[in-house]
Amino acid sequence: IARVDERQQGRPAPASTASATGFPAMIKCAPRANRKEIKMNIAIYARVSSEKQAKEGTIESQLEASRDYAKANQLEIVEECLDDGYSGTTLDRPGLDRVRDLAQAGSIEGILILAPDRLSRKQANQIILMEEFKKRNVQLIFTNQTYNDTPEDNLMLQIQGSIAEYERVKILDR
Repeated sequence: IARVDERQQGRPAPASTASATGFPAMIKCAPRANRKEIKMNIAIYARVSSEKQAKEGTIESQLEASRDYAKANQLEIVEECLDDGYSGTTLDRPGLDRVRDLAQAGSIEGILILAPDRLSRKQANQIILMEEFKKRNVQLIFTNQTYNDTPEDNLMLQIQGSIAEYERVKILDR
């Protein structure tokens, strides 16, 4: 596993390319006794916005939950991309940039994130990112909820994005 965060200067070489079919999916083959599972190559993305959260190690709890989820679901972690102390309202984040680079290079088939608000706290940015990853056949996987690219799940994510944006503004008011 390569681990990248904003403190690293260089970037590790990208992992192998996407599956032969080009579609992110886990495929089970053969009878149960000889079943072989093909793992999806994923990047973990974790973010905390405040220095206080970064010092308290809350990003570590996100990573632990994501690693556990990956192990339980036969996902192969290619890289861990972290943004310690970066606001979710901007797209200018080193860890997010790395995830986007991996997706563009075809090095990953999925991105594992604790929750949608870790990806973005601004609904417009969340929609931009989701469309970008969809265009590259990179699946978004959240550890705290099931997400499929259906009209219903997209509506739910947009509602959650609006609430996350509202919640951030209320926190700033306090």
